[in-house]
Amino acid sequence: MYQVGDVVRHPNAGVCEIQEIREQRFGNLPPQQYYILKPLYAKAATTVYTPVDSPKVPLRKLLSEGELDALLVRVPEAWLTWDENEPERHAQFGEILRGSDLVAVIRLIVLLHDKQKERQAQGKQLRVGDKKYLEEAKRLLHQEFAYAKDLDPEEVPGYIMEKLGLE
Repeated sequence: MYQVGDVVRHPNAGVCEIQEIREQRFGNLPPQQYYILKPLYAKAATTVYTPVDSPKVPLRKLLSEGELDALLVRVPEAWLTWDENEPERHAQFGEILRGSDLVAVIRLIVLLHDKQKERQAQGKQLRVGDKKYLEEAKRLLHQEFAYAKDLDPEEVPGYIMEKLGLE
């Protein structure tokens, strides 16, 4: 169980600080323990309530600065492949974003970025659904790196490119 003050990754809200842990009742549901989270990179004041024991909304402790750098070394090990079946592809992308494997999130970004370049060469744009997954994956990745490295999320792409030797 996490403690008040811990900073965690929420699968939808991104990097959040646990502000409080309390019993809460919503509607007709029985009361249960909730983490009261404050997203650290939200544009507006937001509070997120997540059940302490929810398997549907897994929280995870953020990776350390060293773990994030080591993670970048692992990225080229295996790449995702493009599934032409859009519903199956989006189900896979959703699983990756809800999961705790940041390497998979980076691989997803690379896959979608490559597909975007391929479609641009054909005079087309990335499909709307795929573009949403790309933006969400970038947001989650950039927040975690920004927090660990004390960077602005906008500085993260340059940092990653430099670490991967692509700049």
